[in-house]
Amino acid sequence: AAGAVLSAGSNTLNVTFTPTNTDYSSQTASVSLTVNSPAANGVAIVSPVAGASVSGTITVVGQITVTLDSAGSYLMVDGVEIGTARVTNGPYLYPLDTTTLSNGQHVLQLWAHDIGNNSDLSVPVTITVANGST
Repeated sequence: AAGAVLSAGSNTLNVTFTPTNTDYSSQTASVSLTVNSPAANGVAIVSPVAGASVSGTITVVGQITVTLDSAGSYLMVDGVEIGTARVTNGPYLYPLDTTTLSNGQHVLQLWAHDIGNNSDLSVPVTITVANGST
């Protein structure tokens, strides 16, 4: 259906064209789609989405598919770690008080450290903070 969000993995997209002109017949087609996980490198922000306008206190939701060590993961805003608490297992929820940020665009990323001693950053997600006049 229009607006459907496909799950990661193999999906089949089916389409039917039904013309209003009866001189033509309906046609159907199918195509196989492979949807990559947003956490292709093991770390992703799933909410808020890029381009979102936010205000007040929000929860940034992460998807982490690597096994984290005690360093865990944390939220970064504009390249700076936010808060002091690190998340080491799911659910990967990171509170963010946007009133501590200036109005305008900011870049969110998750940093994660896995048991293989790898550090991974999520793809940057740009949001707009709109807390009214300051």
